Amino acid sequence: MSFSFASVFSDHCVLQRNKNITIFGYAEDGKAVKVQLLAKDGSLLCKNTGRARGSRWEVQLAPQTAQTGCQLTLESAQESAGGEAEKITLTDIAIGEVWLAGGQSNMEFELQNCTEGPEELADSTGEGGAKNVRFYYTNKIGWIDQHFYEAEKATCWQTWESPARGSWSAVGFFFAKKLAAELGVTVGLIGCNWGGTSASAWMSREYLEQDSRLRPYVEDYDKAVKGKSRKKMIAEYDEYAEYQEGWEKRVAACYAEKPDIEWPDLLAECGENRYPGPMGIKNPMRPCGLHETMVSRIAPYTLRGVLWYQGESDDHRPQTYYALM
Repeated sequence: MSFSFASVFSDHCVLQRNKNITIFGYAEDGKAVKVQLLAKDGSLLCKNTGRARGSRWEVQLAPQTAQTGCQLTLESAQESAGGEAEKITLTDIAIGEVWLAGGQSNMEFELQNCTEGPEELADSTGEGGAKNVRFYYTNKIGWIDQHFYEAEKATCWQTWESPARGSWSAVGFFFAKKLAAELGVTVGLIGCNWGGTSASAWMSREYLEQDSRLRPYVEDYDKAVKGKSRKKMIAEYDEYAEYQEGWEKRVAACYAEKPDIEWPDLLAECGENRYPGPMGIKNPMRPCGLHETMVSRIAPYTLRGVLWYQGESDDHRPQTYYALM
């Protein structure tokens, strides 16, 4: 296991002000680590030490006031003579307000595609307030395979100067811009959303199982995969994904030619819509799946709160949604 911060900590990250700040990452079991937060002038704001348990370490830093230009350092505590201590330094750290932008497609909807998006994005300097908004998009992969960790390492916090800012959550951005203007601090958004998802996808199995009203989510899943090997579940989902990709291309071409076509006629021409596909370990819509591959990868990052924009995919169980929420 590499010696590192969790991927949600990078240059330009935003840490929550006026609360204990949880910092975490990875190291060999038993390895001692030291974390320091430095002010813009290089003076020490706070520090703490910890030790990896299993492959993960976690420390708490003392609450800080809003500021920018900070540094966050991670060092291995030297325990044997002769070796050099490892050190990682993150720069341009801001301390302000941090919110998680979660849910399904309405939260996922990108800034570049909304009505006001082009005007906002034309302001390259962010002088209208956007320069005080930063964004991190949680690694969006529905299951953990050999490519998962490589993709996660490529994630990072983005500032308004990032060419990828058009893909930020539109709802999240306008909330953060307004908040930054009203409070006069940097606001960080952690995007953790996926279109079409049930709220059950974002929760741990432990929490779903402990409530009799919510247990049917996992019971239905267990029934759907009963007797299936890991290999079979992967093969079934791969076959579905290949079919669905072709189906979506046929649908796009059909709509381009016949924009007013009715849904039954569309299906007659293009074939069955198999979404969301067979349940199994590779289906991102499975209960608890995105808790495993997304939520658990950024928790317990210190937040002010959560923006949640979701509900339609649980309309088949309206009587239990309040409890699920």
